Amino acid sequence: MTMVDLTLQRAQASAPKLSEPSASYDICYVDGTGRLIANHCVPCSSDKKACILAHAMRPQGTRRIEVWRGPCLVYERPQTTRAATLEALRPVYAPAPSNLAAWPGRAKG
Repeated sequence: MTMVDLTLQRAQASAPKLSEPSASYDICYVDGTGRLIANHCVPCSSDKKACILAHAMRPQGTRRIEVWRGPCLVYERPQTTRAATLEALRPVYAPAPSNLAAWPGRAKG
């Protein structure tokens, strides 16, 4: 093995592994009248991190927060009766519903 081969082998071993690309989340903030206050599109590595970020960036006057990953509603507060019912009826082993009814004022992207 030559010195060049050893150098390349060491460089490949120490190179950082590329992780999967982050998913893009739409975070919507709605006031008490149902008007969209703000909408942010952010990359996050997980649903949980997107929800934490949504609460951290909440603007003044927000009464509702929604976090969307594509067409899927990932998180909402306060939780609607329909979403709470679906969550309560879902068996523990079953995956979460892929698409809840979209809020009519949500920006189409």
